Amino acid sequence: MFRSIVIPLDGSTSAAESLHYATLFAAPDTCVTLMRVVEVPPGLESMHHADEFASERDRQQLSLWQETDKLAAPLRAQGLDVAVAVRTGDATDEIIACAHEHDADLIIMTTHGAGGSRRWMLGSVTNKMLHNTAIPLLVIHPPPPGGIRPEPANRFDAVLIPLDGSTFAEQALPIAAEIANRCGARLELIRIVDDEPHDQEVDGVAANGERPNHQAVDLWRDNAQRYVHQIGERVAHLTPVVTGIVRVGNPAAVLSALLAVRPRALVVLNTQGNRGAQRWVFSDVAEKILTTAVVPTLVLRSDLVEPQSLHAMAEETVAQER
Repeated sequence: MFRSIVIPLDGSTSAAESLHYATLFAAPDTCVTLMRVVEVPPGLESMHHADEFASERDRQQLSLWQETDKLAAPLRAQGLDVAVAVRTGDATDEIIACAHEHDADLIIMTTHGAGGSRRWMLGSVTNKMLHNTAIPLLVIHPPPPGGIRPEPANRFDAVLIPLDGSTFAEQALPIAAEIANRCGARLELIRIVDDEPHDQEVDGVAANGERPNHQAVDLWRDNAQRYVHQIGERVAHLTPVVTGIVRVGNPAAVLSALLAVRPRALVVLNTQGNRGAQRWVFSDVAEKILTTAVVPTLVLRSDLVEPQSLHAMAEETVAQER
Protein backbone atom coordinates (compact mmCIF):
# COMPACT_ATOMS: atom_id res chain seq x y z
CA MET A 1 0.00 0.00 0.00
CA PHE A 2 1.27 3.54 0.62
CA ARG A 3 4.72 3.96 2.21
CA SER A 4 4.59 7.53 3.50
CA ILE A 5 1.35 9.19 4.56
CA VAL A 6 0.89 12.79 5.68
CA ILE A 7 -2.24 13.72 7.64
CA PRO A 8 -2.82 17.47 8.14
CA LEU A 9 -4.87 18.38 11.24
CA ASP A 10 -6.36 21.66 12.40
CA GLY A 11 -7.48 20.74 15.90
CA SER A 12 -11.10 20.06 14.91
CA THR A 13 -12.94 16.79 15.41
CA SER A 14 -13.74 16.84 11.69
CA ALA A 15 -10.06 16.77 10.78
CA ALA A 16 -9.42 14.01 13.31
CA GLU A 17 -11.76 11.74 11.31
CA SER A 18 -8.88 11.21 8.89
CA LEU A 19 -6.91 9.34 11.57
CA HIS A 20 -9.29 6.39 11.30
CA TYR A 21 -8.05 5.72 7.76
CA ALA A 22 -4.32 5.63 8.46
CA THR A 23 -4.21 1.93 9.33
CA LEU A 24 -6.20 0.88 6.27
CA PHE A 25 -3.91 2.63 3.79
CA ALA A 26 -0.61 1.92 5.53
CA ALA A 27 1.85 -0.87 4.75
CA PRO A 28 3.79 -2.55 7.60
CA ASP A 29 6.73 -0.18 7.15
CA THR A 30 4.71 2.94 6.40
CA CYS A 31 5.65 6.21 8.08
CA VAL A 32 2.63 8.30 9.06
CA THR A 33 3.24 12.00 9.70
CA LEU A 34 0.64 13.98 11.63
CA MET A 35 1.15 17.66 10.96
CA ARG A 36 -0.12 20.98 12.22
CA VAL A 37 0.42 24.44 10.81
CA VAL A 38 0.85 27.68 12.75
CA GLU A 39 -0.39 30.33 10.35
CA VAL A 40 1.21 33.76 10.57
CA PRO A 41 -1.14 36.75 11.10
CA PRO A 42 -0.45 39.53 8.55
CA GLY A 43 2.28 41.88 9.69
CA LEU A 44 3.29 39.87 12.75
CA GLU A 45 6.45 38.61 11.07
CA SER A 46 7.70 42.14 10.42
CA MET A 47 10.85 43.39 12.15
CA HIS A 48 8.75 45.57 14.45
CA HIS A 49 6.94 42.49 15.76
CA ALA A 50 9.79 39.99 15.34
CA ASP A 51 10.24 39.19 19.03
CA GLU A 52 6.50 38.98 19.65
CA PHE A 53 6.10 36.72 16.63
CA ALA A 54 8.95 34.39 17.64
CA SER A 55 7.60 34.04 21.18
CA GLU A 56 4.04 33.34 20.07
CA ARG A 57 5.22 30.97 17.34
CA ASP A 58 7.31 28.93 19.78
CA ARG A 59 4.43 28.78 22.26
CA GLN A 60 1.95 27.60 19.65
CA GLN A 61 4.37 25.10 18.16
CA LEU A 62 4.99 23.46 21.51
CA SER A 63 1.29 23.39 22.35
CA LEU A 64 0.34 21.91 18.97
CA TRP A 65 3.14 19.35 19.12
CA GLN A 66 1.96 18.09 22.51
CA GLU A 67 -1.67 18.04 21.39
CA THR A 68 -0.86 16.17 18.19
CA ASP A 69 1.50 13.70 19.84
CA LYS A 70 -1.41 12.55 22.01
CA LEU A 71 -3.39 11.79 18.85
CA ALA A 72 -0.46 9.72 17.58
CA ALA A 73 -0.53 7.37 20.58
CA PRO A 74 -3.42 5.12 19.38
CA LEU A 75 -1.80 4.74 15.96
CA ARG A 76 1.53 3.81 17.52
CA ALA A 77 -0.30 1.26 19.66
CA GLN A 78 -1.42 -0.37 16.41
CA GLY A 79 2.20 -0.74 15.32
CA LEU A 80 2.45 2.26 13.01
CA ASP A 81 5.54 4.44 12.78
CA VAL A 82 4.11 7.88 13.56
CA ALA A 83 5.94 11.20 13.46
CA VAL A 84 4.66 14.66 14.41
CA ALA A 85 5.50 17.82 12.49
CA VAL A 86 4.54 21.40 13.35
CA ARG A 87 5.27 24.02 10.72
CA THR A 88 4.74 27.76 10.37
CA GLY A 89 3.36 29.47 7.26
CA ASP A 90 0.58 29.14 4.73
CA ALA A 91 -1.41 25.93 5.31
CA THR A 92 -1.45 24.71 1.71
CA ASP A 93 2.21 25.52 1.08
CA GLU A 94 3.31 23.87 4.31
CA ILE A 95 1.28 20.70 3.73
CA ILE A 96 2.78 20.28 0.28
CA ALA A 97 6.29 21.06 1.56
CA CYS A 98 5.91 18.57 4.40
CA ALA A 99 4.62 15.91 2.01
CA HIS A 100 7.61 16.38 -0.29
CA GLU A 101 10.11 16.36 2.57
CA HIS A 102 8.70 13.03 3.76
CA ASP A 103 8.44 11.63 0.20
CA ALA A 104 4.72 11.14 0.85
CA ASP A 105 2.72 9.08 -1.62
CA LEU A 106 -0.60 9.86 0.08
CA ILE A 107 -2.16 12.82 1.89
CA ILE A 108 -5.29 12.19 3.99
CA MET A 109 -7.46 15.13 5.00
CA THR A 110 -11.05 16.10 5.63
CA THR A 111 -13.11 18.47 3.49
CA HIS A 112 -13.64 20.99 6.27
CA GLY A 113 -12.52 21.87 9.72
CA ALA A 114 -13.26 24.65 12.17
CA GLY A 115 -12.27 28.22 11.46
CA GLY A 116 -10.82 30.56 14.04
CA SER A 117 -7.67 30.81 16.08
CA ARG A 118 -5.17 28.03 15.22
CA ARG A 119 -7.73 26.33 12.97
CA TRP A 120 -7.64 26.72 9.23
CA MET A 121 -10.59 26.01 6.99
CA LEU A 122 -9.74 22.61 5.57
CA GLY A 123 -12.34 23.00 2.84
CA SER A 124 -10.48 25.76 1.01
CA VAL A 125 -7.14 24.06 1.72
CA THR A 126 -8.41 20.78 0.28
CA ASN A 127 -9.56 22.56 -2.86
CA LYS A 128 -6.15 24.20 -3.27
CA MET A 129 -4.45 20.86 -2.73
CA LEU A 130 -6.41 19.34 -5.62
CA HIS A 131 -4.85 21.84 -8.00
CA ASN A 132 -1.34 22.17 -6.61
CA THR A 133 0.08 18.72 -6.00
CA ALA A 134 0.41 15.44 -7.86
CA ILE A 135 0.44 13.45 -4.62
CA PRO A 136 -2.68 11.26 -4.24
CA LEU A 137 -5.21 12.87 -1.93
CA LEU A 138 -7.70 10.91 0.17
CA VAL A 139 -10.56 13.23 1.07
CA ILE A 140 -12.73 12.33 4.05
CA HIS A 141 -16.21 13.74 4.54
CA PRO A 142 -17.06 14.03 8.23
CA PRO A 143 -20.68 13.37 9.25
CA PRO A 144 -23.05 16.35 9.39
CA PRO A 145 -23.92 17.82 12.80
CA GLY A 146 -25.99 15.24 14.62
CA GLY A 147 -25.32 12.71 11.86
CA ILE A 148 -24.09 9.15 12.19
CA ARG A 149 -20.35 8.59 11.92
CA PRO A 150 -19.41 6.63 8.76
CA GLU A 151 -18.62 2.95 8.97
CA PRO A 152 -15.05 2.19 10.10
CA ALA A 153 -12.54 2.49 7.31
CA ASN A 154 -11.87 -1.25 7.22
CA ARG A 155 -15.49 -1.98 6.34
CA PHE A 156 -15.64 -0.66 2.77
CA ASP A 157 -17.81 -3.07 0.80
CA ALA A 158 -17.15 -1.49 -2.60
CA VAL A 159 -14.40 0.46 -4.32
CA LEU A 160 -15.91 2.49 -7.14
CA ILE A 161 -13.79 3.66 -10.07
CA PRO A 162 -15.47 5.95 -12.61
CA LEU A 163 -14.16 5.48 -16.16
CA ASP A 164 -14.60 7.84 -19.09
CA GLY A 165 -13.00 5.62 -21.73
CA SER A 166 -9.62 7.35 -21.47
CA THR A 167 -6.29 5.77 -20.55
CA PHE A 168 -5.93 8.47 -17.89
CA ALA A 169 -8.94 7.15 -15.99
CA GLU A 170 -7.78 3.54 -16.41
CA GLN A 171 -4.44 4.27 -14.74
CA ALA A 172 -6.20 4.26 -11.37
CA LEU A 173 -7.26 0.62 -11.78
CA PRO A 174 -4.25 -1.03 -10.04
CA ILE A 175 -4.58 1.18 -6.97
CA ALA A 176 -8.34 0.67 -6.80
CA ALA A 177 -7.91 -3.11 -7.14
CA GLU A 178 -5.26 -3.22 -4.41
CA ILE A 179 -7.50 -1.30 -2.02
CA ALA A 180 -10.46 -3.57 -2.85
CA ASN A 181 -8.34 -6.63 -2.06
CA ARG A 182 -7.18 -5.16 1.22
CA CYS A 183 -10.75 -4.33 2.29
CA GLY A 184 -12.30 -7.54 0.98
CA ALA A 185 -14.52 -5.32 -1.17
CA ARG A 186 -15.77 -5.63 -4.70
CA LEU A 187 -14.34 -3.40 -7.44
CA GLU A 188 -17.10 -1.56 -9.31
CA LEU A 189 -16.29 -0.18 -12.75
CA ILE A 190 -18.60 2.72 -13.56
CA ARG A 191 -19.05 4.03 -17.11
CA ILE A 192 -21.51 6.87 -17.58
CA VAL A 193 -22.72 7.78 -21.06
CA ASP A 194 -22.96 11.56 -21.17
CA ASP A 195 -26.06 12.39 -23.23
CA GLU A 196 -25.44 16.14 -23.30
CA PRO A 197 -24.99 17.89 -26.70
CA HIS A 198 -21.61 17.13 -28.27
CA ASP A 199 -19.38 18.99 -30.67
CA GLN A 200 -17.57 16.11 -32.36
CA GLU A 201 -18.24 12.73 -33.92
CA VAL A 202 -18.34 9.80 -31.51
CA ASP A 203 -18.46 6.13 -32.50
CA GLY A 204 -19.49 7.02 -36.03
CA VAL A 205 -22.34 9.29 -34.92
CA ALA A 206 -22.09 12.80 -36.36
CA ALA A 207 -22.42 15.62 -33.85
CA ASN A 208 -24.35 18.78 -34.63
CA GLY A 209 -24.31 20.53 -31.26
CA GLU A 210 -27.75 19.18 -30.36
CA ARG A 211 -28.77 16.54 -27.86
CA PRO A 212 -28.07 13.10 -29.40
CA ASN A 213 -31.05 11.03 -30.52
CA HIS A 214 -32.10 7.72 -29.00
CA GLN A 215 -30.24 5.69 -31.62
CA ALA A 216 -26.99 7.46 -30.85
CA VAL A 217 -27.42 7.04 -27.09
CA ASP A 218 -28.25 3.35 -27.55
CA LEU A 219 -25.09 2.90 -29.63
CA TRP A 220 -22.98 4.66 -27.00
CA ARG A 221 -24.56 2.57 -24.23
CA ASP A 222 -23.80 -0.68 -26.08
CA ASN A 223 -20.22 0.40 -26.65
CA ALA A 224 -19.91 1.40 -22.98
CA GLN A 225 -21.12 -2.02 -21.85
CA ARG A 226 -18.57 -3.74 -24.09
CA TYR A 227 -15.87 -1.42 -22.79
CA VAL A 228 -16.70 -2.15 -19.13
CA HIS A 229 -16.73 -5.88 -19.86
CA GLN A 230 -13.31 -5.66 -21.51
CA ILE A 231 -11.85 -3.67 -18.62
CA GLY A 232 -13.32 -6.17 -16.18
CA GLU A 233 -11.57 -9.02 -17.95
CA ARG A 234 -8.32 -7.05 -17.99
CA VAL A 235 -8.27 -6.50 -14.20
CA ALA A 236 -9.74 -9.87 -13.20
CA HIS A 237 -6.26 -11.08 -12.20
CA LEU A 238 -5.87 -8.13 -9.80
CA THR A 239 -8.98 -8.67 -7.68
CA PRO A 240 -11.48 -11.55 -7.45
CA VAL A 241 -14.77 -9.60 -7.48
CA VAL A 242 -15.30 -7.12 -10.31
CA THR A 243 -18.67 -5.71 -11.34
CA GLY A 244 -19.64 -3.17 -13.99
CA ILE A 245 -22.25 -0.43 -14.10
CA VAL A 246 -23.32 1.55 -17.17
CA ARG A 247 -25.63 4.56 -16.83
CA VAL A 248 -26.78 7.43 -19.05
CA GLY A 249 -26.86 11.05 -17.92
CA ASN A 250 -24.77 13.84 -16.47
CA PRO A 251 -21.63 12.17 -15.02
CA ALA A 252 -21.49 14.15 -11.77
CA ALA A 253 -25.24 13.82 -11.12
CA VAL A 254 -25.28 10.09 -11.87
CA LEU A 255 -22.23 9.45 -9.70
CA SER A 256 -23.78 11.41 -6.83
CA ALA A 257 -26.94 9.32 -7.08
CA LEU A 258 -24.97 6.06 -7.10
CA LEU A 259 -22.93 7.13 -4.08
CA ALA A 260 -26.05 8.12 -2.16
CA VAL A 261 -27.08 4.45 -1.98
CA ARG A 262 -23.54 3.18 -1.28
CA PRO A 263 -22.64 4.65 2.13
CA ARG A 264 -19.85 2.11 2.66
CA ALA A 265 -18.09 2.76 -0.63
CA LEU A 266 -14.76 4.35 -1.49
CA VAL A 267 -14.38 6.30 -4.74
CA VAL A 268 -11.10 6.27 -6.65
CA LEU A 269 -10.85 8.70 -9.55
CA ASN A 270 -8.45 10.78 -11.58
CA THR A 271 -8.85 14.51 -11.94
CA GLN A 272 -7.79 14.42 -15.57
CA GLY A 273 -9.74 12.78 -18.37
CA ASN A 274 -10.26 13.51 -22.05
CA ARG A 275 -12.44 16.48 -22.89
CA GLY A 276 -14.99 15.81 -25.60
CA ALA A 277 -17.94 13.65 -26.44
CA GLN A 278 -18.46 10.76 -24.05
CA ARG A 279 -15.32 11.72 -22.13
CA TRP A 280 -15.78 13.90 -19.10
CA VAL A 281 -13.44 16.49 -17.73
CA PHE A 282 -12.53 14.61 -14.56
CA SER A 283 -11.33 17.70 -12.72
CA ASP A 284 -14.86 19.12 -12.93
CA VAL A 285 -16.46 15.82 -11.94
CA ALA A 286 -14.01 15.35 -9.06
CA GLU A 287 -14.76 18.75 -7.57
CA LYS A 288 -18.53 18.17 -7.80
CA ILE A 289 -18.23 14.75 -6.18
CA LEU A 290 -16.07 16.16 -3.40
CA THR A 291 -18.71 18.77 -2.59
CA THR A 292 -21.74 16.46 -2.75
CA ALA A 293 -20.65 12.93 -1.83
CA VAL A 294 -20.50 11.69 1.75
CA VAL A 295 -18.14 8.78 1.07
CA PRO A 296 -14.32 8.96 1.11
CA THR A 297 -12.74 9.82 -2.23
CA LEU A 298 -9.20 9.05 -3.36
CA VAL A 299 -8.19 11.61 -5.97
CA LEU A 300 -5.25 11.01 -8.29
CA ARG A 301 -3.59 13.35 -10.77
CA SER A 302 -2.51 11.22 -13.72
CA ASP A 303 -1.99 14.32 -15.82
CA LEU A 304 0.96 15.06 -13.49
CA VAL A 305 2.15 11.48 -12.96
CA GLU A 306 4.12 9.36 -15.39
CA PRO A 307 1.63 6.86 -16.91
CA GLN A 308 4.15 4.04 -16.53
CA SER A 309 4.07 4.27 -12.73
CA LEU A 310 0.60 2.82 -12.28
CA HIS A 311 1.08 0.23 -15.01
CA ALA A 312 4.30 -0.82 -13.28
CA MET A 313 2.29 -1.26 -10.10
CA ALA A 314 -0.06 -3.60 -11.94
CA GLU A 315 2.85 -5.63 -13.27
CA GLU A 316 4.37 -5.78 -9.77
CA THR A 317 1.07 -7.07 -8.38
CA VAL A 318 0.94 -9.82 -11.00
CA ALA A 319 4.56 -10.76 -10.30
CA GLN A 320 3.86 -11.03 -6.56
CA GLU A 321 0.87 -13.28 -7.21
CA ARG A 322 3.05 -15.58 -9.28
